[in-house]
Amino acid sequence: MKKGIGTAFLWVTLGAAGLCAETETPEIKACQTEVRAHPRSAEAYYDLGMAYKNSSQPEEAIKALQRAIRIKPDFGQAYDSAGMIYGELGHLQEASNMLEEAVRVQPLYAQAHIDLGMTYAVMDRLEEAAEAFRQGLHLRSDGENTEANFALGTVYDVMKRYEEAADAYRRVVHVKPNDEKAYIRLGLTYQKMRQLEKAVDAFKEAIHVNPDDAHAYELLGGLYRELGRQNDETELYKYEQYMRTRLAQGNART
Repeated sequence: MKKGIGTAFLWVTLGAAGLCAETETPEIKACQTEVRAHPRSAEAYYDLGMAYKNSSQPEEAIKALQRAIRIKPDFGQAYDSAGMIYGELGHLQEASNMLEEAVRVQPLYAQAHIDLGMTYAVMDRLEEAAEAFRQGLHLRSDGENTEANFALGTVYDVMKRYEEAADAYRRVVHVKPNDEKAYIRLGLTYQKMRQLEKAVDAFKEAIHVNPDDAHAYELLGGLYRELGRQNDETELYKYEQYMRTRLAQGNART
């Protein structure tokens, strides 16, 4: 298992909780008025919780969402939102507990399965993460959540299940053909599978999307050297020229 996958997922996919909070926004005040008017409305407390979340007040958001859950114990969306806020705070066990409840009370709630997968990935519970992603993608009518497929590909890659990782990345670029990061991940996965010509094609696609992607040029150049094709490929020449230009610009600044 690669060290650090949890930290990467925490910041890239879940985000970080806001540090600056505005105590009472107009949105919060409006939701508080609604709660006072309808004190037994789970939806009113849910809206208040989301208003607190939008104002970077996660603890208050969780309190309101917990109140919504007490009123309506099968409120899957409230469990899901509370779980994601716990995840943003780094309270991963609480996050997974809430998200597990979300899929228990509302098993057809696709996004809750995907969010649970993200949280399991942060916790390095990779088999469970992969299963949660698969379930969430299966439940979606289009099955085309690029974020979930990218995360699933990353999980499979760490698990050294490269065929399945490549499948996930291919689903990303099928839906989002301008995703250079997915092409790079796909190329790296093909390299690990020793399917080098497919890796070349994937890195070329990344360069096609972003002709200034130095990392893609570097990866493609390394592949050409490995394949013995460095003498007649214009992409490698462009990469070398690009890197020389960057070096010259850096020297000029100093």
